[in-house]
Amino acid sequence: MTKPTKRAVPAMAVRVHNLADAQAVAQAAQSASAAPRLDVL
Repeated sequence: MTKPTKRAVPAMAVRVHNLADAQAVAQAAQSASAAPRLDVL
């Protein structure tokens, strides 16, 4: 688990790069129940 896979990179990158955007998207996704949108980001 030393080398992060590409699947784990995007999630962490999104949180680190756009914390405010990620929070807003997460709230909108939860409200609309659209988990796929988080994956797209």
